[in-house]
Amino acid sequence: DGGEVFDLEEGDSTIQSIRVLGKLLIVYKRGIIFRGDYTGGVDSSTRFQSTVTTEGAISTHAVVKVPGKHYVVGSKNVYEYTGGMQLNNIGDPIREVLFSPKRFANITQKEFIHCTYDPEQQEFLLFYPEGTVKGMRKAFRYSEQYQSWTSREYTHYFNFSNTFRSVETLT
Repeated sequence: DGGEVFDLEEGDSTIQSIRVLGKLLIVYKRGIIFRGDYTGGVDSSTRFQSTVTTEGAISTHAVVKVPGKHYVVGSKNVYEYTGGMQLNNIGDPIREVLFSPKRFANITQKEFIHCTYDPEQQEFLLFYPEGTVKGMRKAFRYSEQYQSWTSREYTHYFNFSNTFRSVETLT
C-alpha cells in the first residue's frame, strides 16, 4: 500500500477522460477508474490508485462534472461517482434502451455519446446516437430533484455538447 506504480497508459484501453473532483484527479479508462491523490512529493506529486476495476467511461465525452460528483456513462450502465471505491447506479430505468442491441440506441457508435449538465435545472443530459447518423438528436435527462429519467428528441442533430451557465441567476 502506497508503493504501487501505475502506468496509466498501459492496459486494455486508452484514457477516455480526466476530470477534477474536489481535491482528487480522476482518470477514466474504458474498464477502470483511477483516483489521484495529491501527495506533494518531489518525484511524484500525485499518487494514483485504482478504485473501480469493473467499469469506466464508454467514450471521451461520457463524463460530466457536477458539484461533488461526476456522472459517468459506462459500458454497462449510467452512474454517479464520488471518488470512492464504488459507483452508484442511476441508469437502470434506461439501461435496456441504451445498451441492448437492436434497441433504439446505436451502441456501436458509442464514441458519439455526449453528456452535459444544466446547473439551473439540475439535470444531467445524455445524448446518444441512433441509426447510422453520426450525430445525436435524442437525449435522456436525469432530474436530480426527482431522481428520475425522461427522454427528449430534438429537431436537429448534435455532434457535441457542453455545460453552460446563463448570465442570470434564477431565484
